[in-house]
Amino acid sequence: QAVSACTPPRSTRDCRGPPRRASRTEPPNRAPRMAKDPTLLSCLVAEFVGTFFLIFTVGMNVELKDTVWGGISIGSVLMVCIYALGGISGGHFNPAVTFAVSIVERL
Repeated sequence: QAVSACTPPRSTRDCRGPPRRASRTEPPNRAPRMAKDPTLLSCLVAEFVGTFFLIFTVGMNVELKDTVWGGISIGSVLMVCIYALGGISGGHFNPAVTFAVSIVERL
């Protein structure tokens, strides 16, 4: 049975009656997809930006000598970068790992 684009997702069905249409305020039940595969340039830029934010955060924690919130700030920046840029570049944020993965994928 073919499903058309107008068919509401299963999560919007009411248990007491027929399926109801999804309202515009309800979020979709699937993650948005990227329009196309990322290019090499966008992958490199995403890796550079993520690595920059990570190194900058570590450097600022060393400079401020804050042992209490240092780990939390580094972990938070890493988590945000992975969520924001991981779909583009893979989220390694370590040039050695990125280089090794690119070599292994080409073999």
